[in-house]
Amino acid sequence: LYFNAIDGSMRTVSFLEGKLQVVNGRDRIALKPIGNGTFVTTTGAPVRHTFAEGGTDVELRLGSNPEPLLKSEPFTPTPEQIADFAGTYRSDEFDAVYRMALHEGAFRLERSKMRPSPMLPLVKDTFRAQPGVIQFTRDADGRVSGFVLQGGRVKHVKFWKDPTSPRTTSTPR
Repeated sequence: LYFNAIDGSMRTVSFLEGKLQVVNGRDRIALKPIGNGTFVTTTGAPVRHTFAEGGTDVELRLGSNPEPLLKSEPFTPTPEQIADFAGTYRSDEFDAVYRMALHEGAFRLERSKMRPSPMLPLVKDTFRAQPGVIQFTRDADGRVSGFVLQGGRVKHVKFWKDPTSPRTTSTPR
């Protein structure tokens, strides 16, 4: 799994059917080696896969994008971690209140006049939901203090966690 924290993009690289492939959703694009750790896709798009000493892969660069996707571990949060993320979040940039809640065993985002959206874990402290990628932030003591939202034309919108918000489950709607 490769992830770019700047724009929230991610790709999976797998060795399937005897070929190295970039997996993006349901699409699987085979990679052909052309030397020096560089591959091209069968569609012709350049891909650079960088290896550190000992053959450990570290980053993936797609096309002419200067920002690499870094090798990351998938995030499978525990119920205790989900409880840390739960709460009410506000933004000084948006006139919006986002509520993260556990509802019938599922972690979701709840917003006024919108259907709840499942919060799908990506990498540590980062989820994908209907508005985009949500990267939680932490204070100096390691407590969840807010998040940054990125999705479409929305870039780096900061939300802060309302300290008076309870860590509870949502009420049925």
